[in-house]
Amino acid sequence: MILQRLATSIRKQDWFTVLIETLIVVFGVFLGIQLGNWNEARQDQSGLLSAVDRLKGEAELNLKIADGVIERIDDFEDGRIAAMRAISSCDASEEAQRGVESAIEEMMSDLSPELVDFSLTELGRRDEYLDRLSDEFREAMNTYQGDLAEEKSALASNNVLLWDQHVIKHPAIGAEFTPDDPETSTVLKLRVPLAELCLDAEFQREFAVTAGFVESTKLRLKRFQTRTRDYLDALQDEQARLDAR
Repeated sequence: MILQRLATSIRKQDWFTVLIETLIVVFGVFLGIQLGNWNEARQDQSGLLSAVDRLKGEAELNLKIADGVIERIDDFEDGRIAAMRAISSCDASEEAQRGVESAIEEMMSDLSPELVDFSLTELGRRDEYLDRLSDEFREAMNTYQGDLAEEKSALASNNVLLWDQHVIKHPAIGAEFTPDDPETSTVLKLRVPLAELCLDAEFQREFAVTAGFVESTKLRLKRFQTRTRDYLDALQDEQARLDAR
């Protein structure tokens, strides 16, 4: 309608009306663009807040996952200590042999936690979100992401190394298969009586190294938890800053 009036005014050479109606058209276009940008900014802000909230939930989940592995390591610490004493004292009893076998099996359990980073990866692909984050938080987030990747790689490598060096390649350790019991389908067993193995310096060394690997896993996870809590503090500060905008 306004364009028809504008055309009519031009034909009549009513330049004042032409100017006014042109300004109205330009202002309408400008206002439409501004409203579109404002709506897009609101959507980006809402999406960013949701993404940051997911980051928080993911980091808290990683803390719980690490807690679970640390708890498992602590739960069979007494068994590891008792097994090392049995080996050192050459305890030839059946109970001692079963204790050493149980300790080995516990140490060979999967201690490589499935730490998660889905939200971090997703956020890294959204430039429109990253541009709205503060430089301080982006640095904290990048540091945490690097720590997370390092832990996932190191813990997985440690787990493979444990099996490769201390079970698969160790002649004194074998496995019994019980397919009728899915929960204990594979049980690690000593192929040589403990009374002989305790005199084997290599076996003692391998057992001590395996126990050391387990403790190093625990220490790594505790260190990762400390860094994760620092990251959560930075994330909470960033949430407060974004909420205030």
